[in-house]
Amino acid sequence: MLPVNHLRNISHFRLSSVLFGVISSRTIIMSSSTSSSIKQEFSKVLVLKKYTRYEKLSKTYDTDGRDLKVCLQDSGWDVSKIVASHEIQQNFENAVKTELARANIEYRFVTKNEYTEDQVQWADAILTLGGDGTFLQAANKIRDRCTLLIGFNSMPETSTGHLCLPKYYSQNLKEAITKIKEGKYKNLHRTRIKVSLRGSTSSHYLHSDDPPSRPRTLPENEPKDFQILPELALNDVYVGEYNSALVSKLIISTDQTPPAQQVKCSGMCINTGSGSTAWYYTINKLNQAKVAQLLCLAGIDASQSKVADITDKYNKSLQFSPDDSRLAFAIRDMISGDETMPETGYVQSLKIKSMCTNGAIMIDGNIGYDFHPGAEICLETCRDYDLNTIELT
Repeated sequence: MLPVNHLRNISHFRLSSVLFGVISSRTIIMSSSTSSSIKQEFSKVLVLKKYTRYEKLSKTYDTDGRDLKVCLQDSGWDVSKIVASHEIQQNFENAVKTELARANIEYRFVTKNEYTEDQVQWADAILTLGGDGTFLQAANKIRDRCTLLIGFNSMPETSTGHLCLPKYYSQNLKEAITKIKEGKYKNLHRTRIKVSLRGSTSSHYLHSDDPPSRPRTLPENEPKDFQILPELALNDVYVGEYNSALVSKLIISTDQTPPAQQVKCSGMCINTGSGSTAWYYTINKLNQAKVAQLLCLAGIDASQSKVADITDKYNKSLQFSPDDSRLAFAIRDMISGDETMPETGYVQSLKIKSMCTNGAIMIDGNIGYDFHPGAEICLETCRDYDLNTIELT
């Protein structure tokens, strides 16, 4: 079990109140298509800014009255890099404020601790200034498929930002905000994962300085039916032992392999198309050395350029569209299991039963739930759970 100060009680929310109870008068009529071009109001914007490492250290590091930078230097931190990154973030935030004011857009800047569902309800749209991590934090409190979420990569020189707008717009903020205000964009409704759990559980935040966002309780008696967890996963869900050094024992059934099968592994990653460029990609990608070795064992003589081409094609094949309704899964380091159970694949839904010692369900790397022995989860997608984002060209 995790330390008590990291544990939070979770609430049992009914689907209607969790996902759709927050839809306000700003709700618009959306087409059933996952990609469309619909102009939305953009006069009140909530801006979630990245929590920099310097800010975190300034709040959590015990300086004992000494200068923080001196303490960090003495402890081996690369102070110049930490401070430089913080200053880049501050400058980017100031530039965004300037452009929002120039466009006569009302705005509120908030930190992750100030980012609440009430604040989300106030805004026409949510902007994030950071990388994919900040974007995922923002998505966590959006319960409907109407609220617009737009990410700006605040450090395009060092961060990829798959979920953010193209890096070009980080350097051309005025153009980006003008296009968004005028509705010159294409909507992209990103698929999200609904997780339902049968069994008792507690939640914990994976970042110790994250506060609980709302009171959470589950019925004292073990629930007999599946209960919907409050969070929708935009990227991925990890299921397995909390301690990665332990073997995860899971009983898995999917809509493609109905008979439940027990496997021993290093955990399982289930992801959307948005997450196919993240952890799932890292788990499954091949390097050129491995591809060359496989070709050699197969008796195929291939040039270095051919090996590079095959490697690139395979790795690109792992990625799929963010609005694809399918889920991809990857069983990590499968030790034993039925030979008919694939280590990777695509499904519409799947169920997993825990046989773990200290199991966990990790949603987007932000929040985790205990996954006790005998507990079960169901993972699935539905267009009603999509996240409303945009594409700018």
